[in-house]
Amino acid sequence: MLEERKIPLLVVHQPSLPLISRINEGIFAEWCTQNNVPFMSLREYLRAVALISERAVFFPIDGHLTAYGHQVIAERILDWINEIGIATSIRTNVCATTMDCRIGSGE
Repeated sequence: MLEERKIPLLVVHQPSLPLISRINEGIFAEWCTQNNVPFMSLREYLRAVALISERAVFFPIDGHLTAYGHQVIAERILDWINEIGIATSIRTNVCATTMDCRIGSGE
């Protein structure tokens, strides 16, 4: 169905904590390689952001992403899809809070 509509499949692996085991990541990466599907892991990226940022990426109580964590992930994914040439008409609106951010088609 995606091929019929010329919609690319992309896989992004986002662990709940950057120190999580590589086992699940490896399974996804292997499947993507075998099926020629672009794959990006956010594990090392989130680890790096968490180390250098003064803002929390994860909630310490349960390891879920904070609003800031969601923001940095959205920015990284947008950069990635632009890098691999998928998104030619996606733009982001600069906003004061992540709850107000929207990704649109240029309207």
